[in-house]
Amino acid sequence: MKHLKFILITTIILLTTACGKSHDQAYTMADDEAMVECEEEAPQTSGEVPPPPPPAPALPTDRKLVTSGNVTFDVTQATVDSVSKKLNKLIAKYNGYKTEDSQHSWNYSSTAKIPAGNFYAFLDELNSIGGKMTHKTITVKDMTEHYSDIQSSIKSKEAALEQYRVLLKRANKISEIIEIQTKIDGIQEELDRHTQAKLIIDKMVAYSKLEIELRISDYSSADSDARKYEPSFGSRLADALSGSIDLIEAIIIAIFYIWPILIILGVIFYLIRKRRKNKQ
Repeated sequence: MKHLKFILITTIILLTTACGKSHDQAYTMADDEAMVECEEEAPQTSGEVPPPPPPAPALPTDRKLVTSGNVTFDVTQATVDSVSKKLNKLIAKYNGYKTEDSQHSWNYSSTAKIPAGNFYAFLDELNSIGGKMTHKTITVKDMTEHYSDIQSSIKSKEAALEQYRVLLKRANKISEIIEIQTKIDGIQEELDRHTQAKLIIDKMVAYSKLEIELRISDYSSADSDARKYEPSFGSRLADALSGSIDLIEAIIIAIFYIWPILIILGVIFYLIRKRRKNKQ
């Protein structure tokens, strides 16, 4: 009996231990399968990362910016001369020069070219010449891309020109020489045109253009018209001379009209005088 109880207790202990091990093994296998699934899904997730964005295009360090503008000042008839003199001095101070200058009874206008590096300093000091600034417009045009295209065209034309010159040295027939020289002349003409366009842009970039108008605010059109139609001594003298010329022309034309009568009268006068001499 004791042996039977011992066998039963031993059997129960062994069965309990076996179940615990199987449970632990099942738990471990389940964890391993989950880890395997996670490891298999991880590469799919990493494969869907979007590619890095393309690098931004490099900006040119030397941009070709053409700056221009126009300003308007209100001045008076008493101050327009002094303001224009100050303007001339200011342009010279910033190493600029004038390309156009005109003056009327109602305004004074000029076009100045200022070195690009001095342009905005010139604008700031422009307010000190006098008058009241009533209008200002500044425009900046980016010519970098166009300038780059011209440079590329110049390089390609120069390369083509060099190739044709090599061919010209190797040519033996007159027809070949004429044909190659014609090509060279055409390419050289295009090259000169592109080079000139490049120089023009360089000048526009180097010097900014500013149109300046001094508008006379107290200008009176009635006073101007009175001064306009008041004849001066010179105009009166010119009118008198013109009238004298017209009179001389009229006399000459009249002589041509009455010359037959003058001839007849001359003959009659000659005959009468001759007859009187004969009587004496």
